[in-house]
Amino acid sequence: MPGYKKVIPVLLLLLVVSMKISGQQLIFETIREEGDFFSRKITKITPETKFSIVAKASFTSISIQIKEGESFYGTYFLVENDTFHLSKDEDAEVVNGLVNANLISFNHPVSQAYFYANQLNSDVIFNFINGSTEEEMPEFYTKSEIEDCLQEPSSIEQQLWRAGLTPPSYNRSFSTVQHVIIHHSAGSNSNTNYTQVVRDIYIYHTEVNGWSDIGYNYLVAQDGTIFKGRDPADTGAQDDVRGAHFCGMNSGTMGICLLGNYTAIPPTAEAIQSLLNLISWKLDKESLNAFESFSFNSINNLGVIAGHRDGCATECPGSRTYEEIFKYKQQVNSIIELCYPDELIADFTWSTEDIFTGESVNFNDASLGNPTSWEWKMEGAVIENYGAPNPNNVIYPNVGEFDVTLVVRNGARTDTASISKLIKVKSDPFADPAAFPSPVYSYMPLKINLNKEKIDEVKMISLYGKELLRFIPLVNQLEVDITPYTAGLYFVRFYSGGQVVKSEKIVIAN
Repeated sequence: MPGYKKVIPVLLLLLVVSMKISGQQLIFETIREEGDFFSRKITKITPETKFSIVAKASFTSISIQIKEGESFYGTYFLVENDTFHLSKDEDAEVVNGLVNANLISFNHPVSQAYFYANQLNSDVIFNFINGSTEEEMPEFYTKSEIEDCLQEPSSIEQQLWRAGLTPPSYNRSFSTVQHVIIHHSAGSNSNTNYTQVVRDIYIYHTEVNGWSDIGYNYLVAQDGTIFKGRDPADTGAQDDVRGAHFCGMNSGTMGICLLGNYTAIPPTAEAIQSLLNLISWKLDKESLNAFESFSFNSINNLGVIAGHRDGCATECPGSRTYEEIFKYKQQVNSIIELCYPDELIADFTWSTEDIFTGESVNFNDASLGNPTSWEWKMEGAVIENYGAPNPNNVIYPNVGEFDVTLVVRNGARTDTASISKLIKVKSDPFADPAAFPSPVYSYMPLKINLNKEKIDEVKMISLYGKELLRFIPLVNQLEVDITPYTAGLYFVRFYSGGQVVKSEKIVIAN
């Protein structure tokens, strides 16, 4: 596959390292070493044991690989009183039966750590990485908005953060980007040595995962610093070089990784601002709509702005990031609009996009450039005035996914905003009132479904027309005890505005 290199683990019994482990002696066999920045070692791990690791060479990050079928559950490293729990690296493929743990990165080089194995009981590979550097990075400050409207934001070049490490050498691939994919590194939120973290990830991706380069197009630190990721060399653009970050579906995507773990806490304001600036620049460059979505490989509708978990089963980019993606779309849209104050730009907002049949949506014009006329095109909708700037109570009577288009005009100027399959209409389970089952037996309740907003009265009538039961529904689902009634034929009638809108026959059986 272009952009990848094949990894063939070769066991070289070159070095034996002794470590004191709770009174035991553990032997590490060295598999491979690359200078002073990477070392891969293998050892036998026994369950429910705490191991002390004293390495001859310091390291700034560490990752382990276990046999497929084993679990990372309950395993952790303890380094200088900080606990780092392990989980599966969902970006890495299973190679030769080995499963990667997430990369653990520290603030500075260390030489001692403790490892708790929990239920691990097999040979385990330890990957020691030293991404430390004495190189000074250029001063970077986060802007509250893009300084030069929709220009590429300031970032750290690869030759600066990668200084002293082996540069990648392979045939790059490029593609036209239609989707920006947001990630988090699932690493430390307290490590402020951002250049070292990026170097650690680069070494991990190339030496452990066996990739040709770092997987992401860009990486954003907690202080807002942007690092250029996968290196396009001199053959193409940074934002178009194909990475390795989206569930094996990398063509047509640009990957941005937020350094840190955002499962429980949100990203910093500085990181979010840089993320928004970067996405705004890219979407404007490609003339992409922040709210639009397209079919992408096996995914029916992938947003132009999406999270890693939209492509496959993963926690990435963390729940606290993922839950804000719609807000990010709105903010990106606003940034782009602010950069074109004098142009006629069609745009609109909507009250909701997921509804049941018969429900309505409110639309509002949000165009720039003072349009003087509006033309709405709403597939599948019932609308009173297609020329209104803000059509409200637009009803969708049928199930389906429907496009919405707005054409605005001002003199000779015209512009169009269109979103495919924006309104998603599902069948209302309570739209058609029903009583069931029939026959119903004395040991079970009679169930009634209805829409309490449409049905204001329900009656149960005997075969001879006698009213046996009458109630005003307060909820959409009801259960009726039928034990007081003898076996026979009955009717359940639904009323709206005093008129019978439906009558159901019910048989009560012994």
